[in-house]
Amino acid sequence: MRSERDSIYLTIFGFACSSLITLIGVGLSIEGFSSYQAAANFWNNAIATTGIITNTEETMNCTYYGSLPSCSNDSITTIRFTTLQREIIKFESDTVICINRTSSNPCEGRKVEIVYDSSNPHQAIVKGSASPRVRVIFRIGVGVIFVIFGMLFIKVQLSEFRAR
Repeated sequence: MRSERDSIYLTIFGFACSSLITLIGVGLSIEGFSSYQAAANFWNNAIATTGIITNTEETMNCTYYGSLPSCSNDSITTIRFTTLQREIIKFESDTVICINRTSSNPCEGRKVEIVYDSSNPHQAIVKGSASPRVRVIFRIGVGVIFVIFGMLFIKVQLSEFRAR
């Protein structure tokens, strides 16, 4: 059987955790809403064109959690394209376009569809990859879910506290 003091500590801990979840949600939502305008501007100024892959590099990234490594292969693809103003732009994409381990660089020279911001051509994405707008909407959605659950948990904690 729990003592009154233990019960109060559990309520305080629950309230603190609920508040933290809510604050994380608010932070994600604010960051998402502030990024939404930039994503909207990208698509308002977007121009589609064809780019050519000039290089693909695979790197192994490892993060250690104590003595346990968590490793992943990351692919960085360098793509060159020409804007409508005849400016040659190179940009790097983390979208996996093609990987063939039997050749040193099987993607080099391959054409890909890209979309770039006409007001800032260095801001470009591979067509079909997760767009800036989708990433922003995802952040906002996760933030709102955190806020809702955090607020519900706070309400439960307050109800339990008042019931005592």
